[in-house]
Amino acid sequence: MDADDVCRPFETDTGDTAELDRVRAVESHALAEVAADFPLPHSAGTVLPWGALEAATRDFVVRWLYRFPASRQTENIARIRVPVGEYERLDGEDRMRYLLGIAPAVDDEIRRDLYELAAIRHAIVHRANLVDFRLLSLCPWLPYKDGDALDVSRDQFRRYSSAACLFAASTIEAAERSRPRD
Repeated sequence: MDADDVCRPFETDTGDTAELDRVRAVESHALAEVAADFPLPHSAGTVLPWGALEAATRDFVVRWLYRFPASRQTENIARIRVPVGEYERLDGEDRMRYLLGIAPAVDDEIRRDLYELAAIRHAIVHRANLVDFRLLSLCPWLPYKDGDALDVSRDQFRRYSSAACLFAASTIEAAERSRPRD
């Protein structure tokens, strides 16, 4: 069954057996998706929280620095002598948070969920929804094998969305705590 079969409107009054077979095939695919607890929408939806978190964090930091210029003059920024190894292990946004003293207070479980979300999202977007060695090495606790189709469960989707939301809220709270007061 290809996209044309799924997307073409059904013609119910033709009496055509081929049309009826097409309708039954689409129904079969839909029932399989329901029985599996909607892994396709959950996989597609998993890409969204990461992208939203990434964009929100970047936008937040830029707006924060613009709105509170004194933030650029904090002691952390003034003494930018950081251990090169520690600094190099961080991404661009994490580097800004480090320099600004914004340390979101999230527990290890939330960090692990975010780490897993990033790895799962990468496999969905860059590996055509297939499990690969990179995903398995980053998240050895996941029950997949190399080459498996990546089905994101409802529970995983909820954990990823919740972790992204908690991390974003914690980042804002940490920034507020570290903001220089006039």
